[in-house]
Amino acid sequence: MKAKELAFALKSTAAFIDADAEDITITPAETAQSDGAGGRTRVQGEPFQATVRLIPTSDKVPVTTTWEGSRENVEYTLMALPEMRLLLTKGSTFQWRGQTWLITAIHDKPDYECKADVILHVG
Repeated sequence: MKAKELAFALKSTAAFIDADAEDITITPAETAQSDGAGGRTRVQGEPFQATVRLIPTSDKVPVTTTWEGSRENVEYTLMALPEMRLLLTKGSTFQWRGQTWLITAIHDKPDYECKADVILHVG
């Protein structure tokens, strides 16, 4: 993508988010770190603030059966500016509208936005 096109797309993404923005606090998923003695320990990431847009998906069937088993359908797509891709991780959670939500996937493309799949966290 050319520089002018990217600049326009970034402005468009920012305007789209701002039109229905939500300020949330995201708690990163736990990661495994070396304990210094040859083992690993689980460490909780530092929560951070984010301004995002949560876009409802059209499929309201709560569970889909696949050849791999059951999986929950995505209820929202979280949209943020592209720099958020460096902070978001699969398994991160956030509170919104009195419930806990779970990020199940981060989209790789396009470069001018960051999108993630979100489901209601039960557990």
